[in-house]
Amino acid sequence: MFWAIHWPRGFWLFLSCWVGGHTVSAATTVQLSPAVDATLYENAAGSFANGQGPGIFTGVTAGGLKRRTVMRFDFSALPSGITVTHAAVLLHVTRSPGSTSDIAFHRLLAGWTEGPSNAGASRDGLGVSSQTGDVTWLHSSKGTSVWTTPGGDFHATASDVYEFFGTGSRSMDGLLADLHVWLQNPAINYGWILLGDETQNSGTALRLGSTEAAAELRPVLTLTYELNPVPEPSRVIVLALGVLALLLFHRRRIRSESAAWI
Repeated sequence: MFWAIHWPRGFWLFLSCWVGGHTVSAATTVQLSPAVDATLYENAAGSFANGQGPGIFTGVTAGGLKRRTVMRFDFSALPSGITVTHAAVLLHVTRSPGSTSDIAFHRLLAGWTEGPSNAGASRDGLGVSSQTGDVTWLHSSKGTSVWTTPGGDFHATASDVYEFFGTGSRSMDGLLADLHVWLQNPAINYGWILLGDETQNSGTALRLGSTEAAAELRPVLTLTYELNPVPEPSRVIVLALGVLALLLFHRRRIRSESAAWI
């Protein structure tokens, strides 16, 4: 009988480990700055850009022109086989019309390049003459490609919308679904386009700190993730192999004891 066999202590240790289940990985939290960010300045010819300046803009200016921000985070340094359990983007508003304004996050549908232009802090609301490689209202990468729709190609439905009032910081944590999409399909991680309140004719523009701003004003994406459990072989197979090995061990021991009596 199976249970009548005097099994070595190692068998019971093996059986207890087999029944014991798996270990849950600890959560890890990391903070990322955008790999690239820039402002799209409404202009049919794509004449203005600002890929390297310290400010990025959303909304409609006092002159009635739209501003949109594009930003993308790079997740290539994260380990493979993870599940993100929490994500929050922190933005810092450095200039505001003083009234309530919304910022809507939409997933972009096409790649783009940040470009070399730099309007500095004095002209970042207007932009400077765009250069080769800049992202503009018309171009996803000037000299190489244009948007299908001027102003950026993006999902019509916002991933989430946040309300801002005045200057200061605001953390937004409703974007987890987008992170799951990008981690599962890195090739379509084109980032977000941020749209301010464009329902008004003027006076809704917000200035945000860009990744080139002072450290305390830069956008920050905080992620919490866990490592996915490594797929285990069928427990039935594992148990069968363990029992077979121990039966062979028991049979060999019986032979050894029999030989000792000869």
